[in-house]
Amino acid sequence: AAEMRFTILLPASKALPAGYEVASAEIVRMHQDAALNVYFQQQDTDLGSEPIRLHEEVAEKLPPASSAAQSEVEVRNVIGRWTPDRNQLEWVEQGVYLSLDAAGLTLADLLAMANSLQPSEGRAP
Repeated sequence: AAEMRFTILLPASKALPAGYEVASAEIVRMHQDAALNVYFQQQDTDLGSEPIRLHEEVAEKLPPASSAAQSEVEVRNVIGRWTPDRNQLEWVEQGVYLSLDAAGLTLADLLAMANSLQPSEGRAP
């Protein structure tokens, strides 16, 4: 957490799909900047569920679109982007690019997670 130049946001546990919890976190180095990926996964691995990935990095705008099929959506009082073929919700908030993606989750599921994000108070996930 100390390596990030921004406040890490994490979803409230009640906003995660049933049985999901933090599985791992990794720092991704890009030139001089560091980004964070946090993965959430089902506790019961027999269910074969896909992980949920929350990505956070310093940015002033959304990266170029990765698909022609996308739409604007309001996320946490800003305009973000929903890419249904990637199950990806993206937005920029206070100088931080955030992305949530998970196979099998709907836009409503991802919006609920996004809207529950809270500062991690300096603790690593």
